[in-house]
Amino acid sequence: MRNKFKVALGVASLVMAAHASAQITFYEHQGFRGQAYTVSGTVSNFSLGTNDKASSAVIENGRWEVCEHPGFGGRCVTLVPGSYDSLKSMDLNNMISSARPMTRPVAASNWTHRKRTRPGNG
Repeated sequence: MRNKFKVALGVASLVMAAHASAQITFYEHQGFRGQAYTVSGTVSNFSLGTNDKASSAVIENGRWEVCEHPGFGGRCVTLVPGSYDSLKSMDLNNMISSARPMTRPVAASNWTHRKRTRPGNG
């Protein structure tokens, strides 16, 4: 029983560490230009100054789910670490309103352009 607790505690610590180290920086213009704003945790509704303003992004750590509406509504895409000099090809240019680090596993074939639908949205 003690070993099960240690394993559970270890897994929880790894998930929390991965979640805490996740970071994404959005840029106002393509090619990583313009105003930059960095997110390191869940943002369910970007402020007026940053809502629908991202045109490029750099993910330092972790996988991120970005969505076109507040509260993770509308079309959502999961992004992996890397540089995205334009969000236009994903139809997300100036459309991101919420973002959160992903902690659950995602199949490698679904890492980018993963469509997420909510009940009632088709």
